[in-house]
Amino acid sequence: MQQDKSSNLGRIAASVLLLGMIMVVSACQAETGLTVIEMTNALKFVPAKVTIPAGTTVEWYNASDLVHTVTDDPAKAARSRDAVLPEKAETFDSGNIRTGARYRHRFTAPGIYRYFCMPHEGTGMVGKIIVTP
Repeated sequence: MQQDKSSNLGRIAASVLLLGMIMVVSACQAETGLTVIEMTNALKFVPAKVTIPAGTTVEWYNASDLVHTVTDDPAKAARSRDAVLPEKAETFDSGNIRTGARYRHRFTAPGIYRYFCMPHEGTGMVGKIIVTP
């Protein structure tokens, strides 16, 4: 019975620590105007859709064991619907992002962006960013 209490206390302490870390990350994002999107082993951008104000920087973090890209260039897309940019926005391409690496892009032109991962576009690894004025 004593061991069960210790196990429960350990789990509670770990949960409190995790919650504190999440709060610190959220506070940092609010202070810096940084939005973080993870690239996963499930071949997804998480979250798949974000809405941000113009001037916000988005950081993609490769949390998977695979190499990914963040690409919004219609000339590089297999399907035109996977690469959409507002009229005044410039294309972007991260190149290969290895495990644990990050890529940042600042969004200044309002509108809808659809981007994809070049190696995994065919599996549906596509994301959407809505930039408000």
